[in-house]
Amino acid sequence: MNKILIIEPACTGNVHLSFNLGLLRTVATAYPDAEIVCIGDREQQALMLPLLDNGVLNRCAFRPWQTYRDLDTTPSHVAARLYRLLAAGRSDLFRADLIVMSAIAATCLRALQLLPRPSTQTLQLFFHGNLNDLSGWRSRNPLRRTSDFFSNIKRAAASHTQMIVLEKHVHRSAVEAHPWLKNSLHSMPLPQLSEEVLKTRKSLTTPIKVGFAGVASPAKGFLKFLTFAKNLKTRFPGRYEFHAIGMVHPDSRSAGLDLLDTKPAADQYDRTEFLKQIDQMHFLFLWPDESYYAFAASAVFYDAVNRGIPLISPHDPKLLRTGAENMGISVATLDVAIATLAATTADEYAGYTAALNEIAIEMSEEKCVAQYLAITTDSIVGEVGC
Repeated sequence: MNKILIIEPACTGNVHLSFNLGLLRTVATAYPDAEIVCIGDREQQALMLPLLDNGVLNRCAFRPWQTYRDLDTTPSHVAARLYRLLAAGRSDLFRADLIVMSAIAATCLRALQLLPRPSTQTLQLFFHGNLNDLSGWRSRNPLRRTSDFFSNIKRAAASHTQMIVLEKHVHRSAVEAHPWLKNSLHSMPLPQLSEEVLKTRKSLTTPIKVGFAGVASPAKGFLKFLTFAKNLKTRFPGRYEFHAIGMVHPDSRSAGLDLLDTKPAADQYDRTEFLKQIDQMHFLFLWPDESYYAFAASAVFYDAVNRGIPLISPHDPKLLRTGAENMGISVATLDVAIATLAATTADEYAGYTAALNEIAIEMSEEKCVAQYLAITTDSIVGEVGC
């Protein structure tokens, strides 16, 4: 592997910063002699540079380009993306041995498919929540349909493009819903950032702080969080605090936020400040709608593991990996969760944090690199790793 091109088509600033940083480190470690070119948002690249060691920086070139989410998939929109792609990617689009799309934008993928790239070049696509779009609404306009997300992924599957989801349960859900993905779809865990893994363990003290991390949307379980908070604050005044650490969703603005000790913010948190805030929590509340994480991995799960914060969550194999029920309060209903939290002892809490530490070891950078290499060399197809 001599040259690798990594393309971020949509995300800006802090959005997916941790994933993109982890992916770059994973690729660089897997191929220590390869030249790497990164095309992405200028602000995000500036945030990444201080977090990379000299060994990676010395063989990486960073080229900013305009990242954006697709407004449409007409030929003119594809042509506009193709023009920007050629300007930023230059000859590397044709000379790279491997092109990695760290996220998928339909017009960017279609632009890549239209280019006369060498047959020996490998294309990798990383899915996040956009697998849901395979079952979503499609325009009847044939000019839009030929370049929409569904059509592009069908072409990618037919050409044996390496498509990667984060977590085994996402792979299972995707193949079950779309069997034609089976021979092209792989899974691996979210790349871990070693500096974000805390080595110290928390202990249970009062007041017990419960956090809701990320976008405070009803689908992610924010209204359930408010119900949870109201019940415990009413029954045990002063014993619990509830903090929303993330950006408010429009559908949650009119909810009863006054009972919270920290209300959701108007804008997204800086990553450093976000971690600082969740580190003060004893538990993270993660109770999404049943379909919320069917086709996407949970960043809250990874933050809980890396920062050693037990979860309060439903007992759902689609949400938590095997054995993860030991890393917190994992029960069938909110009422049971309330009763369990009220009765949790310091020793039980210590057991939760010990389980988190074991899961963090299984998600180490070394294991992620090995699993990524297995996918890239096409030695296996299907579920990989954790």
